[in-house]
Amino acid sequence: MHKHAAKLAFSLAFIAGAAIHSNIYGEIQRQIHVTTSPEGAAVFIKLGMRNIPLGSTPLSAPVEFHSEQSIVRIQIRKPLYKPVMVEVQPGSLHVRVNLERNNAVMSNKKYPDPVLQRIHEKYAAGLVAILYKQFTKAELSDYDLAEPLFFEKLQDNVALIVPLHLATERRNLIPSKLNKEFAKGVWDRVSASLAKPLANRLSSDVTSVLLKVVLVQHGIGGGTQQTSHTVMTCRGGYNYVYQYQGGNMAYVPSYNPCLYQEPVTRTEQSFTGEKTQTGLAHLTYYADRQVLHGMKKSGETFDNIGVRVTDMNGNKRYTHGITP
Repeated sequence: MHKHAAKLAFSLAFIAGAAIHSNIYGEIQRQIHVTTSPEGAAVFIKLGMRNIPLGSTPLSAPVEFHSEQSIVRIQIRKPLYKPVMVEVQPGSLHVRVNLERNNAVMSNKKYPDPVLQRIHEKYAAGLVAILYKQFTKAELSDYDLAEPLFFEKLQDNVALIVPLHLATERRNLIPSKLNKEFAKGVWDRVSASLAKPLANRLSSDVTSVLLKVVLVQHGIGGGTQQTSHTVMTCRGGYNYVYQYQGGNMAYVPSYNPCLYQEPVTRTEQSFTGEKTQTGLAHLTYYADRQVLHGMKKSGETFDNIGVRVTDMNGNKRYTHGITP
């Protein structure tokens, strides 16, 4: 009996020690597995208002939970597809997501002009195929469509309008950096990887390609909001009541479930949802279709196109050539 009692006491002490360790550190590490269809989606873990990149699908990555009941939110993003937010708990570590395509080209029904309707019907399917092919390239890893492509009449000509988002860090966008070198660096990436392939799909009924690039703050997405409030909690205990017991007056112990009241501060986190992306700067590139056709290497057409760069307040920072 003495040995069993000693063994039991040791076990209880070990369990108590483990509980204290858990309360102090409060972290459980698990390996999560994320797969998507199609593959190659970027996975971020939500940490406050930030998105911390984990990698691209398919992936396995360690994630820390506060407890077995904790929830960690991960965001899955892929250009041309709708972003997905998934809640993960320590007991559900395998995430499988079928990504849904965004509309890459504006609906034909939104064109009031029959000429634009005919041009849309002629090129829409081919342009969509080019987009889904080109957005797999590393040069466009930080880009996505801001809205579907569409055709527009500019004076007597027809242009293909390509609205893009470019994710970047706010600290890199001080006004003095919104200059020619900055504009050329963006054009070097998008000219050969996107503008030229789109232009090559077009013929003489579309005269130009207009790329509108909006720089947005990196990591924009859903976040958490933390709130704290203090409540009074009860703690049970015994007090003694002087009363008759067995024909005599005596102090009798009586259990009171709320003998003591203590203030406790509770902190709660709630998901604030998807935030609107904030524009930090705007770049417009206006290129003649034939100029893009003749481009031999990335960026060489920069001096032959129209360029306009404005900051988030609409102030012009750099212009070159003519843009609509």
